[in-house]
Amino acid sequence: MGPEHLEKLDDADEHARVIVLQPDATDGEWLALARAVHALHPVTRIGSFYDDCRPQAALAARDLGLETHSPEVVEVVRDKHAMRQRLADTGVERTASAVVDGADALKAFAAEHGYPCVVKPVDGAASKGVSVIHAPQEAEQAFLRAGGAGTESRVAAEEFLSGDQYSVEAFSEKGEHVVLAVTRKFSDPVSLVELGHVMPAPLEPEQRTAIEHHVTAVLNALDVEFGPPTPR
Repeated sequence: MGPEHLEKLDDADEHARVIVLQPDATDGEWLALARAVHALHPVTRIGSFYDDCRPQAALAARDLGLETHSPEVVEVVRDKHAMRQRLADTGVERTASAVVDGADALKAFAAEHGYPCVVKPVDGAASKGVSVIHAPQEAEQAFLRAGGAGTESRVAAEEFLSGDQYSVEAFSEKGEHVVLAVTRKFSDPVSLVELGHVMPAPLEPEQRTAIEHHVTAVLNALDVEFGPPTPR
């Protein structure tokens, strides 16, 4: 784990080992330590509790021959535009998406696909830096909020999808997906940060079936095979 995660670990004494790496640790260092732990106490499963550690967990699992999300799957679900492209290419859904490098490009996307639209970091998590804009004059602030800071920036713009929000808790094993629960979500209309949940979601049987079918199609399109799915 990274140093920022250590203070969140309130049961450290229940772990056999806690190894902390600095943010600039290389993939080689992660792999070397994973191999050392595996040599002392063979590992049978591996996972990540934090989004920013998923690439290293996937690399370590592949190196140790363990079944979990592959590095390729982790990359495509971390990159929101790449994920949208994969879903469009496989015909699962066709939500308009683009990577924009400035407020003008963001305005052009919104002019083509309509307001409101969603602006977010390409590889962010936990709704950080996310905005919904309704007019051109909001583009600059939303671009900066998403981490945009020049022509090298990679900020995602997406078509806004209206309607009820649901999250789906599922688990995959060898490409077989089991939906455990569907949760109705309530979010802030501006930042999209979650404000509340109702679980299980109040759904008619055919609505639940439709959600399960769509989620399964998404997971198959993204080649998710093992563990709790990561798309967001």
